[in-house]
Amino acid sequence: GIGPFAETHGEKRLKKLTKMNVEIEFKKLEKIVPGIKSKGEVEMDEVLSLTVAYIGELQNHLVGRVRTHGEKYFRKLNSSSNNSNNSKLGCAISEKSSKEEIIRFLHKISQK
Repeated sequence: GIGPFAETHGEKRLKKLTKMNVEIEFKKLEKIVPGIKSKGEVEMDEVLSLTVAYIGELQNHLVGRVRTHGEKYFRKLNSSSNNSNNSKLGCAISEKSSKEEIIRFLHKISQK
């Protein structure tokens, strides 16, 4: 339409490209997230819901591995960072650490 709220050709093109990019990203999720039906149309909220559940499952597996093997590894990582004059990671992770503590710690070390 014409008027102050009319979309320009560039705005229409940007919306179309954005929609195409979102569709491409959803197709990628459909391929990697378990539980998404590969046949037919899948609703966007179903893809998002299954993706969130899958991320939670991956976090739980990661936290379990850190609780089982992490303390020894992070102590070793800490001592090697001391030898190279880097800042200490401040590892206080053990099998008794909460899921949130472990995730915060992993986020912290991934930012270094």
